[in-house]
Amino acid sequence: MTNENLSDAQIRAAFIARSEGSPSHDLAERIGAQARKARQQPRLLVLPGGLSIQPERLLWAAAISATSLALVGGLLLAGRQPDEQTSVIPPASPSQPVASPSTPSADPSTGPVPSPSAQPTPVVTNPPVDPTLDLESFAVTLVDQLRVRSQPTVAESSAKLEPLLPAGVKLFVIEESVAADGYAWYHVLTDTAGYPSGWVAAASRDGEPWIAAAPADCPSLPLDPAEFASLGRYAGLACFGDNEIELNGEVMCQTADVDVTISGPTWLRSDRFCAFYLADGTMQIYDDGAGLPDGPGRNNGIITGHFADPQASSCVWVVDPPAPDPKEITTTCRAMFVATAWKSVPID
Repeated sequence: MTNENLSDAQIRAAFIARSEGSPSHDLAERIGAQARKARQQPRLLVLPGGLSIQPERLLWAAAISATSLALVGGLLLAGRQPDEQTSVIPPASPSQPVASPSTPSADPSTGPVPSPSAQPTPVVTNPPVDPTLDLESFAVTLVDQLRVRSQPTVAESSAKLEPLLPAGVKLFVIEESVAADGYAWYHVLTDTAGYPSGWVAAASRDGEPWIAAAPADCPSLPLDPAEFASLGRYAGLACFGDNEIELNGEVMCQTADVDVTISGPTWLRSDRFCAFYLADGTMQIYDDGAGLPDGPGRNNGIITGHFADPQASSCVWVVDPPAPDPKEITTTCRAMFVATAWKSVPID
C-alpha cells in the first residue's frame, strides 16, 4: 500500500463508507494515512457517523467550447427527451430529426460560452414542477439515469456527478427546493452506497416526475437492537428528529486514539469510542454526559438519547481540503445518535 495523494472520487468514497461504518480496508488505510500526515501524529482510523451517509465532493466542470452545438428537433422539452446536460439521459432515438446547425440550444450548458458579464438564459416553457418535499424526509427516484449535480443548475459551473441514479434509489432531502433553468432542484443524500449526493431535478419541464416522496417506515418505541438496525442511515433522524428516545441493549466503550474526519461538538471525541450492539453488527454512538460504562466487555442497559443534536451545526471537516458540502457535513452529524443518560440493567 502506498500513501500517494487521494483523488476527489476516492476521498468522497471513503467519506461515504465512513458514515456506513464499513469502508474498504485499503481506502480506509489510505485516508487515515493522509489525515495523519496532515496533523503530524499517528492515529487509529475509526470513522465517525455510524450508519449515516457521507456527502459528496463538489467538482468543477471544465469550460465548454465556444462553438455552438446542434440539438435535436429545435428547442427540446427536457421532460420527454431530457439531455445529459440537464438531469436524465434517455436512450438513443434513431428516428428523431436532427436540427440545422444554426438552431440555438435550449440548454444553456450546451450553448456558446458567455462573456464574463453575461449569464445564460435557458428557454423555459413551463414553471418548474415541484413535489414540495419536506426537509429531512425521504424521496425515491422514479426514472433511470437521473443526473446528480454539484449545484442546482445546468450551467457549466455545476459539475455532473457519477454514477447516474437508477430508479428506486432512496434519497434524503436536506435543503428546500431551488427553482432554476426550468427545474425544481433538491439537495439530497443518497441512501445507497456508491451513488453521489448533490442536487437532482424533481421533474422534467413538461411535468414528468423524476422523484417523489417516500415513507420512512418508522418503528415503534422503545427500540431493541434489531429495530434500531432497521433504521438505516437517516431513518432515525427522519422518524424521531431531536426527540429523546430509549434503546434497550448492550453497549461497550473503550479508550482509543480516534482519527476523525469531522470535529466540532464536545461529544465528538477523539480519545474514546462507544458502540451499540445491533442484531448483526455495531453502530457508533456518542456520549454527551450519559456516563456510558468503560471496559473491555459489553454492558446491558437502557440508553436515552437523541438524533439532531444542537451541536451538529458546529461540525466541520478537519482533514485536507476540498471539504464536502457544509450542509452534507451538518446532516451527517445530525444523523448521529447522542446518548444523554444510561441505566444498567442486569441480564437475567
